[in-house]
Amino acid sequence: MATQLPDNLINAIASYLEGTATPKEKEQVNRWYSSFNDEDVEIPSNSLDMKDQVDSRLRLRLKEAMDHSDEKEIKIYPLRSTWILRIASVAAVIFIISTGAYFFMQRSADLKAVKMPNPIKEGISRPADKVMLTLQDGSEISLSDAAIGEVIRQTGFTISKIADGKFEYDLLNSQNVKGSISASNKIETPIGSQIQIRFPDGSQVWINASSSLQFPINFSDNDFDTDLNGEAYFEVTPNKSRKFRVKSGRQVTEVLGTRFNIQAYLNEPSIITTLFEGSIRITDPGNNNSQLLKPGQQARLSKTFQVTDSDASQAIAWTEGYFHFNNAGIKTVMHELERWYDIRVRYEGELTKQKFEGSIDKKLTIQQVLAILGKSQVHFRINGKELVVMP
Repeated sequence: MATQLPDNLINAIASYLEGTATPKEKEQVNRWYSSFNDEDVEIPSNSLDMKDQVDSRLRLRLKEAMDHSDEKEIKIYPLRSTWILRIASVAAVIFIISTGAYFFMQRSADLKAVKMPNPIKEGISRPADKVMLTLQDGSEISLSDAAIGEVIRQTGFTISKIADGKFEYDLLNSQNVKGSISASNKIETPIGSQIQIRFPDGSQVWINASSSLQFPINFSDNDFDTDLNGEAYFEVTPNKSRKFRVKSGRQVTEVLGTRFNIQAYLNEPSIITTLFEGSIRITDPGNNNSQLLKPGQQARLSKTFQVTDSDASQAIAWTEGYFHFNNAGIKTVMHELERWYDIRVRYEGELTKQKFEGSIDKKLTIQQVLAILGKSQVHFRINGKELVVMP
């Protein structure tokens, strides 16, 4: 017998169906339907509007689950725009409907449900490396080993683990480090890990996998200069008396209070900065070049800045547990997989010129992800921890 749904879940479902759900409500609905037993949703093969059909079936199943608590629970598959993997330059459009166990392929007007092959049990898995905090004197502390609620105390500051992957940084006494303005700490995330840290003024940073963020120990009214290698999403609390700056390779980003994402991996051709709200100025000091970004704009820095309008929410899909690709080449896609799974990629033959758009759930195994990508004109072979990409 199913348990009666709590009011907060019913409210979250209602918001979800109306398209007004918050990220927290979406996650609540996701956890709810993910707990059901598998039963795929069949869509009529002559349907011309998949979204309407899926939305209709979703509403029906939600109603059944809430109205008939004594009946067998069933799994539902909502369609979210960020769950679409669209492979440009080929006829196929692959829709990832649930957590990747099933997907729908559209060729012309025909729709059919296709079950993915069972993932290979042997081979590549998520790594077990640790998030490390490097102190001013070069010593290291594993943040991954800290228990929830544990407080790591050092001279002048503490770092508390408030949940898995979430930490809070506090100053004990700014006088302890006031004599050394340049004193800094560095957080490094390994392959397959990401964390969130809150600073004393309420500013927050989400640090993606294979990244590092160096920041001053003393978080006072002085300018706050950080150094990013990799990717991070920032929510900076407004403070007119203090400039918050992020150095990422050639680029310097200066803000007063705003939300933005920077991707600055060394193996990527461009530094990508996306602004959500407020304003930021990005500068390439070596070329005496700068740009003022407005909300919804994205800048790419290679030889110079290229600014375009962008769906800013796509830039932080990784903070919600998704890979997101926007007209990405195969090397960009493989770089993302290398940073999340314990793999090394090698290429055989001519690289595909296909471009990939959309999002894939990071909870999937590498084998499941490759099964999805393999529906395009690209093939894969796994040799131990080496992933071979072939035409």
